[in-house]
Amino acid sequence: MKEKRKVVLLAGFVLYSFYLIAQEEMGKVEVGQGIPEFSVIDEYGNKLTIGPYLEKVILIHFFNLWNENTSRELEEIKNDIWEKYKDYTNFALMVIGVENRDDELSAYKKKEDIPFYLYSDPVGEIYAHFALGETLPHT
Repeated sequence: MKEKRKVVLLAGFVLYSFYLIAQEEMGKVEVGQGIPEFSVIDEYGNKLTIGPYLEKVILIHFFNLWNENTSRELEEIKNDIWEKYKDYTNFALMVIGVENRDDELSAYKKKEDIPFYLYSDPVGEIYAHFALGETLPHT
């Protein structure tokens, strides 16, 4: 039993090491750098790539549904940013749920009456570009 546990722990450690190496190779975006190419899936399953938006002012907000501050944050984005800038053709808003599934985001959007798209980053791959080695707070 102890040997099996050691093998499982070693395998988990090796997989996590590969994950960290992959994150380092992708690189973290630093202040002043351009945004790396990535794509997201909206709550309806539609794929959106960042490329067409690179000529715009882009606000990217990462959140997770289990964070107690999410409702307040998204309400502030809706009232203070979305309502003011939604009609600007050179503005794009990407609100990305980290470790959230499309169906969870769709239900949340409907429940909270969110007027903008919520995009899914189910394993935190996109978030890793912007916060290498850091995780969103779990409150």
